[in-house]
Amino acid sequence: METTQISRADLYKFQTQRNDLKQHADKIIQGIKKIGPNHAKRAIWELFQNAVDLSPSCEIELKLSDTELVFSHNGVPFTMHTLDCLFTQVSSKTLTENKVEREEADPIGQYGTGFMTSHSFGDIVKVSGAIQDESKEEDPVHSASAHIKFIDLIIDRSTQDWEKLCDEISHLRNTVTQLLSEQPTFNELPKTVFKFAFNNELNKKRAIDAIESLKVILPYVMIFNDRLKKVTVTDNQGYTTTYVKNEAEESRGYFCTREIQINSEIKKINYLKTDRLIIVLPIDNNPSVEGFIGKAETLPECLPRLFLFYPLIGTEHFGFNFIIHSKNFQPTEPRDGLHLNSENEKNKAEEIANQKLMQEASDLIFSFLENHLPKIENPHLLGEINFTVGGDDVKVNEYFIDFKKRWTNKFKTLPFVETQTTRISVEEAFFLSNPVIHEANENSLKAIYSIVGNFYENVPKPELIPIWTKLTDDWKISDTQRIGFPDIADKIQEKGTIESFDKSELILLYKELIRKEQVELFDKALIPNIKGQFKKRLELSRSVDLIDELIPLADVLNPKITNRQIDTDFLLAGLDFEPFGRKDYMVLINASLDEHMRENIRSANLPENYLASLIQYASIVPKEDSISGPVKVIKLIEEHYGLDLSTIVLPSVPGEDNIDIRKGQNDLFKVFLNDISDKDVQWTKENLEELAKILNEAFNYADVKKIFLRYDVYPNQLHELKGIPHLYRDNKIPEFVKDLHDSIVDPNNPIRTKLAHSVIENIHDEMKSIKALDLTSEIELRFFGESGNEIHMENHPYRRVIIDIIRNFKPGQENCEIYEKLFPATSRNKSAILVQLADGDASFTILSQNEAIIRKLAGIARHPNLDELIKLGEDALLRKQQEQAEMQYKKKIGNHLEVVLLKKLSQNTSLKVISEQDGQDIVVYINEKPVYYIEVKSKWLETTPIRISRNQTLRAHQNPDCFALCSIDMTKYAGADKYAVETIENVAEFMKFNTDLGNKVSHLVDIYENAHQMDQFSLDGDYRTLIPAAYIKEGIDLSEFESELLNNVERNYGK
Repeated sequence: METTQISRADLYKFQTQRNDLKQHADKIIQGIKKIGPNHAKRAIWELFQNAVDLSPSCEIELKLSDTELVFSHNGVPFTMHTLDCLFTQVSSKTLTENKVEREEADPIGQYGTGFMTSHSFGDIVKVSGAIQDESKEEDPVHSASAHIKFIDLIIDRSTQDWEKLCDEISHLRNTVTQLLSEQPTFNELPKTVFKFAFNNELNKKRAIDAIESLKVILPYVMIFNDRLKKVTVTDNQGYTTTYVKNEAEESRGYFCTREIQINSEIKKINYLKTDRLIIVLPIDNNPSVEGFIGKAETLPECLPRLFLFYPLIGTEHFGFNFIIHSKNFQPTEPRDGLHLNSENEKNKAEEIANQKLMQEASDLIFSFLENHLPKIENPHLLGEINFTVGGDDVKVNEYFIDFKKRWTNKFKTLPFVETQTTRISVEEAFFLSNPVIHEANENSLKAIYSIVGNFYENVPKPELIPIWTKLTDDWKISDTQRIGFPDIADKIQEKGTIESFDKSELILLYKELIRKEQVELFDKALIPNIKGQFKKRLELSRSVDLIDELIPLADVLNPKITNRQIDTDFLLAGLDFEPFGRKDYMVLINASLDEHMRENIRSANLPENYLASLIQYASIVPKEDSISGPVKVIKLIEEHYGLDLSTIVLPSVPGEDNIDIRKGQNDLFKVFLNDISDKDVQWTKENLEELAKILNEAFNYADVKKIFLRYDVYPNQLHELKGIPHLYRDNKIPEFVKDLHDSIVDPNNPIRTKLAHSVIENIHDEMKSIKALDLTSEIELRFFGESGNEIHMENHPYRRVIIDIIRNFKPGQENCEIYEKLFPATSRNKSAILVQLADGDASFTILSQNEAIIRKLAGIARHPNLDELIKLGEDALLRKQQEQAEMQYKKKIGNHLEVVLLKKLSQNTSLKVISEQDGQDIVVYINEKPVYYIEVKSKWLETTPIRISRNQTLRAHQNPDCFALCSIDMTKYAGADKYAVETIENVAEFMKFNTDLGNKVSHLVDIYENAHQMDQFSLDGDYRTLIPAAYIKEGIDLSEFESELLNNVERNYGK
């Protein structure tokens, strides 16, 4: 057998080729082993990238069945180079192509390590397509280059043996070598097809998930890849979805819009665009409010936020609600993010490039929001800032901390926050802290939002509150204004009362406080008492065996009770309160009574409604049909005050926790009795029966009687209220005896003040009595002294009374027998009295008159008003004397003035001075013509003013220059001849003349002239003009008047 000798050179060549294949095989084996869930998500996009790369107009079709995933496209066919890269999993992109700044036509790279992720769908791939010669044409797809077709070239990655895998790769290369020896064709290029056969359920699941992800991600991939025109997807149920991109881009001024037709539906994607960036805006084009440019939406959680034409799987939670695509992004090797910051100097260029792009994108977003945010609905959906700043990579954390700060510093100034009335920035707004709303149920949240809305205007709309709490928590900016449970508690406490709140909402809030172990906040005044006032927990109690009817009484009698009674709706599990029972209630009521019920207290001095509440309290009964004696009295007192109060029934409870109302009853009696003791006689007269009813009822019960005995509330016979120890029972004393006793024994202290009124005379068994003889004995003691025989009738002060009593002794008088029994001393001394009455000068004077006069005097003496009759007679006689004296004065004054005038006037002058009745007292005539009028008035009592008649007043007004009033003040004349003065000089010093009276009465003239008009309303009767005393004092004396009168006459009539 001939042995083939292999040269050392051939052996070396073989070994080096084997070593190269081993490196590829090891890389493939290790790469496939590393495939995990995230790699599987990336796999579908590696297929897309390989299909679209360098293709001017790419259409892709995917078909999923239960056994395989078929991916086909009309993109650039294989070259010898790219097909070998597929076998060895080496990227077709050269190192020189790894640029920081890419052009649209630059390749992304095909069939490198990323393509290994496609084995998520199966270890064995059948590849069909064509091998095309390398071409320098601009459009390799449509160039006329020759190509060689191939079908179902099998790439098997199922082995983990590197030698077998090397053999597989060698076999593939040999197969290609054989294909290349075939004659090329210029026919239409076939589609490139990859068939992944599922070798297990995991492969199938990953294929299904990948097809499902296209629904969300594919429209954005088509936007970012101009060369990707159409995608057709058929799922394992046979349902086909076709994605077709509209080539036209619509510019709206504020953003661009492009349409993707998905079967019959249109999906519009809005974005901002520069040469280096495309930023997808999650904004719907159909706002519900006129004038708005769109409605913000939330991007799907499964949608990556960064794209380099295709999604960077792993950026789904990058931290904002935007998508940023840049052809110049420098991704990490797994394509799950960007190079942003590290200690590796070799990555600095990529990191700087990415940082710059991220800042450009941020500025683009900031500018758009500054200009258009107020015109976007649901602005909060654009407010997400949640970059990861606490990861394992410190350098990356540093980048994101700074990046987040830039975003939050800008976002907090923009009007993101929708309140009930307007939009404001985060800087202006208040947000609920997370502990407030964390794990709270829907009803509790609604209650909290409503309560907070009462205090803060600048809070988000209720439905946005939890959203903004989450957003601002993610932002983590220190100057955010947070509202925590303590803040809410402080605001509630400031309100003071529950009236501003919905009770059910407060209860839900407080339950949330308790559930979240915030019980210490109830040390603030948060819990309402039964009056709705907020109190601290330690200031409140829970009622034990206190019925509802007791509470209104306590609110008046001692508000401390109601102030500390918790509203029972707020007896919440987790809040403990001290019990408050009946004895506690009674102690505080009694304390209030001690404070208000001083010994001299009156109901008018009590607080409003205090008396009515005390009456109800003092009337508490244990059973409806069990009314004690004191309560019966109290019911009468209640009527006295005009009240109609319901009786409180408080059944007793076992043990000692019961109310003893006796102190309240006793204090009520005190108030009532003090009030009654102030009543006057008129009240007592009008309310005698009512008072007697109460007093009689009170005296039926020993304890009540003991209190009543201390007060002056018992009517005497003058309807005055006295203390019962000072009253006596009236033992049938005749009224005339009482009257006589009052007038003789003690006029200043009538006997009826000591005598109990008949309505109460039997009220008290210990009341002493007074008999008629007790009074008449005192009377006769005044008549006849201690001995009863001292008879001195001449100047006896009670002479008339004694005579009247004796007259009633006369048989035939109605009460003659009673008089003799009641006045025994007078009866005994009757004869002696009559003898003395017949003796003396006065009696002699009367008896010496003729019989007619004596009969007249006897008739006068019998007049019932004898003193008044005599007084009137004396007054009439005195007035007559004064009038006569005044007439004498007038005559003497007239004569005097006539003499004076005659002495001075010419002998040729005819003069006379005469008096006229009802005209002028004195009139001076010259030559038969009246030239002066003088009215003379005398004053006899200091209290009686001087007056002149109507005619005299009119005469004074008509003759102001020749009228005088002469006033004679006889009250100052001490002479015995005042009623018979002989000469005018005796009274001249008491005379005053007023000569200007006519000028003083002009205001009365119209009244007097229109008086006595029978056919109209007018003044009638003898009205007179009153002359003021001060005016009279200003007058001149007699001698001055004489001079003035002479001057007047000479001046006018002396010629």
